[in-house]
Amino acid sequence: MVGGQRSHAPKPGTPFGRTLTRFPQRMWCGTLPLRLNPGADANGADAQHRDIRRRVEHSSTSGRIRVLDNALKQLGPMERTGTLAERAREQLRATIMAGGFEPGAKLTIRSVARSLDISLTPAREALYSLVSEGALDMGMNGTVFVPVLTEERVRELLTIRLALEGTAAREAAPRMTLGQIAAARAANDQLLEANQERDYRRVMQLNWQFHFEIYRATGMPMLTRLIETCWLKTGSYLNLLYPAYGQTDRGIHIHGEMIEAVEVRDADRLSHVLQEDITASGEALIEVIRNLQKDADMAVAPMPRS
Repeated sequence: MVGGQRSHAPKPGTPFGRTLTRFPQRMWCGTLPLRLNPGADANGADAQHRDIRRRVEHSSTSGRIRVLDNALKQLGPMERTGTLAERAREQLRATIMAGGFEPGAKLTIRSVARSLDISLTPAREALYSLVSEGALDMGMNGTVFVPVLTEERVRELLTIRLALEGTAAREAAPRMTLGQIAAARAANDQLLEANQERDYRRVMQLNWQFHFEIYRATGMPMLTRLIETCWLKTGSYLNLLYPAYGQTDRGIHIHGEMIEAVEVRDADRLSHVLQEDITASGEALIEVIRNLQKDADMAVAPMPRS
């Protein structure tokens, strides 16, 4: 029971109830210690899930909540279209893709409802919809949390992203309007400023904004949605890349080359440079995961006998 209501998945066709005239810009959802599917080990899941859980559980809970809250305050309001549950789902999707949640962050129906100032029913529908989509995972006890990835899973996603986003770049290059190019350039300029100020929460959000200015220009909503699915899987790991990756400025320089390519409508060049960007960040992420694995192995290694 949650707030006097049964916490089961809504039946298809269940009405969403009333809609709000005001959809708040801010939402709060605390990140608590990582909860994994209790049956995951029995199903043969990689032990790295447990290793990352140890890292999260030994970090400061209050610090994680403060960082997450600051990131969510930067998000703008969603368009007032669709049902209340659909708007809540899209707000959560955008937050996940932009790196607003850490790997393993637990999302409860009650906290989402309170943060968005909505009732439990649309909050539950939004969370279960994201679980069904694969953007969030659910444990045997019904706990919903941001996915935890292994190195093998990251490599798989990297291969998929290279194919999908490389295709999107080729399709977008001849289609981007001057307004869309200007919006992408503005996003990258703001990203550069945020990086210089070491405001990495804003860097992550603007990086997402920059890329999807290009992808939406394809005019192919199915392709864009597939790309979003990949970003939903890896978005939380942006938290582990920064600040180290931001200090290299590599991604920002690549963005500049992407803008130059699209300005001259060079589809092959745009696709190639974009794939360089994906590869660079993907390899950096794999290195982070490897280091986490090493740290976890050292933490559980038996102490030598004296």
